[in-house]
Amino acid sequence: MDAARICIVCSAALYDDEAQTCRPCAERVAANLAALAGPEGLYARLADSLHPGSGSGGPVVSGSRTAPLPVRLEVLNAMTERGPVLGPLEGWVRDWEAYGRATVDETGTLQQRLNHAVGTLRFNLAWAAGQHPAFADFADETWTIVRRCRTATGAEKPPVRVPVACRCGQILRVSLDMDGIECRHCGSEYGPRRDAQAHPHQAGGMTDDEPVEHATSQLPIVTATDGHAYIGADAVVALLRAIAESCRNLADDPDCSLRGAAEAIDLEADNLDCLAIERTA
Repeated sequence: MDAARICIVCSAALYDDEAQTCRPCAERVAANLAALAGPEGLYARLADSLHPGSGSGGPVVSGSRTAPLPVRLEVLNAMTERGPVLGPLEGWVRDWEAYGRATVDETGTLQQRLNHAVGTLRFNLAWAAGQHPAFADFADETWTIVRRCRTATGAEKPPVRVPVACRCGQILRVSLDMDGIECRHCGSEYGPRRDAQAHPHQAGGMTDDEPVEHATSQLPIVTATDGHAYIGADAVVALLRAIAESCRNLADDPDCSLRGAAEAIDLEADNLDCLAIERTA
């Protein structure tokens, strides 16, 4: 029996006419690229978020006697030639050029160069989704670039970071957008995607008379020296991955809604809250 073919980006089952990437993932990458380019694109809008207080920078506040910087350095860095937006995109263009599937053009303004990079990547996207061996990395990086720009321009809030306990006792902060995290105190690494493929709890076939088995009941909770209950970083990263995988599965199911998913997550949160109270000294 042949092994099931799965998407290299989201691990969903592939249809017969899909080579290595499912159609929804390829379409999301195309949409992310399109959102970056053009005079109304995210890259162009970074200029409107340069000054403190613009975009997601909040009000101009200084806790010292020195004058605040006249620009937001993280936004300025994102606009530069080798910054975290244009730099990676042109890096992928050079990579695809080696396959004969893109054309490098580093002339013109930075906006023109970004427009060209996005254009040539979108033109060859179908080939890359079907054949490029690192398309999953490309999909992840384009999503990271878009989120960075949306956060800078105020279109998206920064990801919420959750405090978790490393096995050495150090408190780490993880968020859903992380592939993994390393403890700076002891060097322990948690949750890289290839090692932490958590599977969501399957509730199919349950009846109303059967007790609900909470996925959060399986999480290892420890009471730290400060008397508070904590969850290990690896467990939290695995839980976040499971939630993300569930959201991807629900996104393509017409019979499921985000409201139902939110209610299920609330139930798990209530259960985890009770467990934490029990373990708090």
